Amino acid sequence: MPLYDHASLIGEEDKAWGETPGGGSPLTNNLIVRGPGGQCYPLNVQGDMRVQDLKAQVATAIGVAVEEQYLLHRCKILQDHEALASYDLGTQHHLSKKAMATYQMPTVEVGIRQRGGCFIVTFTLLTILFFATLCAPLTCGTSLCLYLFLLPPVFILPFFCL
Repeated sequence: MPLYDHASLIGEEDKAWGETPGGGSPLTNNLIVRGPGGQCYPLNVQGDMRVQDLKAQVATAIGVAVEEQYLLHRCKILQDHEALASYDLGTQHHLSKKAMATYQMPTVEVGIRQRGGCFIVTFTLLTILFFATLCAPLTCGTSLCLYLFLLPPVFILPFFCL
C-alpha cells in the first residue's frame, strides 16, 4: 500500500495546500523504517525523541526486541542517547503537492544483532584438546604441547561472547 498517491499529485499546479503556517501540509508519517526482511513501516516521530524511544516504536511495529536492534541512517549507526534531530530525523516538512510528488522520506534501516560463534570456536578448541589427550600415549606426550597454546583461548574467548 503506497503512502501517498503520487500519480494524482503529478500535473497539479504548484500551490500550497492546507492551513499550516509556511504553506503546505505536514506529512503525517515523517519516517520510514525498513525492517530486516525488507518490509517498510511508516512512523511518526518528533525531532526531540531519543533513538531509544524510536527503537521502542520499532519494536512494537516489527516485533524485534530493543536489545537486539541497531538502527542505521545514511550508513551511520544511531546512538541510543542521541536525539533524532541530531541525525536530521523527525522534522516536520510542509510541502506543496508538486514537491510532495518527488519527496522521499528519510529511511532508517533496522539490523538485528547476531550473537554466537565464540562458543562454537571454544567447543572446537576443547575437542582438539580432547583428541590431543587421547593421542598423548601414541605421540610420547608431544601432543600435550597443544595445551600451552589452546588452553588460554578456551578460558578467555567466552568472555568476549557475552
